[in-house]
Amino acid sequence: MYRTGDLAKYNDAGQLEYLGRIDTQVKLRGFRIELGEIESRASAFEGIRTVAAKVHKDFLVLYYTSKNKIESSVLKAFLSQSLTEYMVPSVYMRLSEMPMTPNGKIDRKALPEPKRSKEEFVAPETDREKEFCEIYEEVLGLEEVGVTDSFFDLGGTSLSAARIVAYAVSKEYPITYQDIFRTPSPRELAALTESGSNNEADINILTKQKQISEYDYTAINKLISYNSMENIKDLNPVDLGDIILIGATGFLGLHVLKAFIDNYDGNVTCLVRSGRYEYPEERLKNYLMYYFDDPMEEQFGKRIFCIEGDITIPESLEKIAEAEGETIINCAASVKHFVNNDLLDKVNYHGTEALIHLCEKTGKRLIQTSTVSVVGDVKNEYNVRFKESDLYVGQSLENDYLRTKFMAERELLAAVSEKRIKGCVIRMGNLVSRNSDGEFQMNFRTNSFMRSLRSFVVLKKFPYDALDENVELTPIDEAGNAVLKFASVGGDFTVFHALNNHVITMADVIFAMKGCGYEIETVSTEEFSEAVKIAAESGEDTESVLGIVAYRNRNSENPGSENAEPDSRFSNNVLMRCGFKWSITDNTYLEKMLSALDGLGFFESNGFGDGVSGPFNSGGTL
Repeated sequence: MYRTGDLAKYNDAGQLEYLGRIDTQVKLRGFRIELGEIESRASAFEGIRTVAAKVHKDFLVLYYTSKNKIESSVLKAFLSQSLTEYMVPSVYMRLSEMPMTPNGKIDRKALPEPKRSKEEFVAPETDREKEFCEIYEEVLGLEEVGVTDSFFDLGGTSLSAARIVAYAVSKEYPITYQDIFRTPSPRELAALTESGSNNEADINILTKQKQISEYDYTAINKLISYNSMENIKDLNPVDLGDIILIGATGFLGLHVLKAFIDNYDGNVTCLVRSGRYEYPEERLKNYLMYYFDDPMEEQFGKRIFCIEGDITIPESLEKIAEAEGETIINCAASVKHFVNNDLLDKVNYHGTEALIHLCEKTGKRLIQTSTVSVVGDVKNEYNVRFKESDLYVGQSLENDYLRTKFMAERELLAAVSEKRIKGCVIRMGNLVSRNSDGEFQMNFRTNSFMRSLRSFVVLKKFPYDALDENVELTPIDEAGNAVLKFASVGGDFTVFHALNNHVITMADVIFAMKGCGYEIETVSTEEFSEAVKIAAESGEDTESVLGIVAYRNRNSENPGSENAEPDSRFSNNVLMRCGFKWSITDNTYLEKMLSALDGLGFFESNGFGDGVSGPFNSGGTL
């Protein structure tokens, strides 16, 4: 079921007559965008008189009239505080007056094409700069790109960025996918190809890594050392009672909500952003209908209650201070591994900080969902096992998603160690299809594990050397149940790993795909690398190899990461004592998962959407 926003009426014959739209919804780069919501937020900016949002080619433009000129960067920053990333306009045009229709409405067709002043355009000075300006123009479909223009301000997306990386691969330039986000102008990328490094970006990474490595973890390490098998005798499950759920419309949040309603007696208050819906309840019901064929109408106002709010706006969190329930479960997260703004810090890190402050004031307990991938990239000659009694083990956290999730964990555990709040961290595994029916997340195209599988289908090849790589698949319906089991654990346990202990290998996955009719040949690493390079050079279906090229490492001859293996023996023992065990990942489950994705056209050409999550075993999409 989907609320289309179409206006219709029943005629005398009982038929529906289409009358038009009741909103200004558009679709841009795979996202449905309500222009009216953008205009409403922009109108709140001091000094703006009239405003109109419009899609131009592949990016959003905001037109406005105002008494005084407003800096585009200031207006963009203002909108970024309350709008989702893909809804923030890329171009801002101040008009002397807004074109109007005879009946007094804004004439959108008469809005001028966005133009840039001569002062804003900087011409390339070198052949390499000109080369990158030209590839930007080709990828973005623009007539002219300046050497200082940002790829994303021009309407670039994570998918079109893959085409830049594919071009770099074909030219053997030392550019990674992450570089496009950190150094998004042609001049910066040109300099990167010539020097092999970007001083400003590299210094920023080193500064953040230094802040992590030089932190005093003594108190936290003492706290989390308790999460071990010798202390499991102290396990004392408690009654959850009523709960408060943050991120209830996400893939994990919805399944936590479903598991709670089905298996517990308490009530749940959900913090939900209405978005294009009139009320937050409408949005939540829509998502419930999509995933469970049941909007749970009878539960709203009885056991399910909604509060309008957003984790990135601390003021809105104050609304849940008086909500019934002493336990807050935070499932909200941005799982994009590559962004060109501070979205990840705002949602994953500072959003958690705001919840910690709320719990300090109210005495509520905070359950923070995280990812086992906070172990990051460990350069170690030994085989490190990342346990529930570990946090900082010398890992590199260059990836901003992993860094922000790590920082959120650190803030919570520090607060618990200082006895400012009560709470725990639940690190999720690779969240994938439901065990019950194979249903996958709504934005399944953003999951990089699935992107990688599609890459193998398109390339029709898989490297021998990777066949024995371990793959952990955590069914989302079971993950929802596991989160509530861990949330019910009393005592001083503070970290749990919610990941399936029935690990398989990539060989199991590839052979299951072959069994579903996909032609995938196992080849040498050299032949596979050549196939990736040829695909990049051809420029056809470039997005199909995004899951592979996105994690090329500029500073290493060996692409990929050396993640420590997560250890979940303690957590799984806790779950079994609470009457829960993970289902075995077998061919039946794999075929059910692949069949569901195939039915959605995922493996077909043009089967990709926008956005990038993490690598294998990254924690999936929350």
